[in-house]
Amino acid sequence: MTNAQIVGNEKGKVTISFDCSAENFEESINKAFLKSRKNFNIPGFRKGKATRRIIEATYGESVFYQDAFNILLAEAYPAAIEELKLEPVSKPDVDVKKVDKNEGVTFEIRFFVKPEVKLGKYKEFGFVKPPMTIEEAEIHEAVNNELLKNARSVEITDRPCEKGDTVEINYLGTVDGVPFDGGQANDYHLVLGSKQFIPGFEEQVIGHSIGENFDITVTFPEDYHEEKMQGKEAVFNILLKRIARTELPKLTDEYVQDISEFDNVNDYVDDLQKKMIEEKEKSFRDEAEKAIIETIIENTEMEVPEIMYENRIDELMMDLERNLKAQGLSVETYCKYMGGTPESVRENFRQTAKQNVDSRLVLEEIAKVENITVSDEELDEYYKELSEKYNVPYERIVSSFDNIDIETVKSDLATRKALELVYNSSIK
Repeated sequence: MTNAQIVGNEKGKVTISFDCSAENFEESINKAFLKSRKNFNIPGFRKGKATRRIIEATYGESVFYQDAFNILLAEAYPAAIEELKLEPVSKPDVDVKKVDKNEGVTFEIRFFVKPEVKLGKYKEFGFVKPPMTIEEAEIHEAVNNELLKNARSVEITDRPCEKGDTVEINYLGTVDGVPFDGGQANDYHLVLGSKQFIPGFEEQVIGHSIGENFDITVTFPEDYHEEKMQGKEAVFNILLKRIARTELPKLTDEYVQDISEFDNVNDYVDDLQKKMIEEKEKSFRDEAEKAIIETIIENTEMEVPEIMYENRIDELMMDLERNLKAQGLSVETYCKYMGGTPESVRENFRQTAKQNVDSRLVLEEIAKVENITVSDEELDEYYKELSEKYNVPYERIVSSFDNIDIETVKSDLATRKALELVYNSSIK
């Protein structure tokens, strides 16, 4: 291969040209012949035994050209983009501009490349980190939520229902005496006070007893999600079938010992508080990183080829398909449940894809500008981190990366370090 050169560059779509020698072309033709001769059935020859000259005489001199081009490109194209220091982000569109057995082959190939990234300000944004404290009310709520996990339901038969009770009801709703879609259910469980139903519904159920059959009247809000029901007055006939109350266990040392690794209530609550602070720290960091990256992107000049966003949407769709398949579902079934189409699901991924691609581009450029590198020791620490996180043996983690370009993995880690750098520089 000689004379690799860029012959066109318009809006990120580059055209390169390079030559392959006559000797290389001949070698590739012969490789193509040896690979495919078994497929030719020539009269007078056993299948696969005809010579190259006979096959070319029968089918034409160019019979092996296409396979030969592919063989040439498998080596020449990667060498050309490495020589020209280009980073393709799309499949190549190949034209064979010249074919001559004495002079060789000239290829012209078009593809999109990563855009030039001109960073603006990318660090020291001065975000203020609030105190990471937990209020008493938050701790009480968290403890209560934990107790709810081991709560039991107690049947109530000796009083009317109250706020906080769970009732089992049959109901039928009508507007002007006519039932409407979605206005009927049997054996429905409703927590009174949960505001699960439209205003006025739960309030009018409170105070009734088991076995009562009664009517209530409510008015649908003007901003109700179903336009045809907005502002409508409806009557619901209700049969109250069951009342239950959630009873929480008592928070004692014995209870804590039974459901956790701790010996007493104080240690249990302290650990819960510690986890809440860690969650609050993570939440703040996630939001701060998102805001920082968005600001960096706004400060950056780059013309991103649309194909990069489409490629990322493809990846997100494949991830969705894998996750659904693990649950025994298909994309088509998922779309039916969600009331959409594969096309609308793709479109819903567009903003996420844009954010992913733009973020990656600016972080890669920051890593380059800041001379961020990843050592073999850091790579090994990453493998150990994955081993611990997913509870998979270290050796299996390492072997799973055997068929992955290590430089790609190091690039991923370099972007993590770049994000760490801009975050630490921007938080006070």
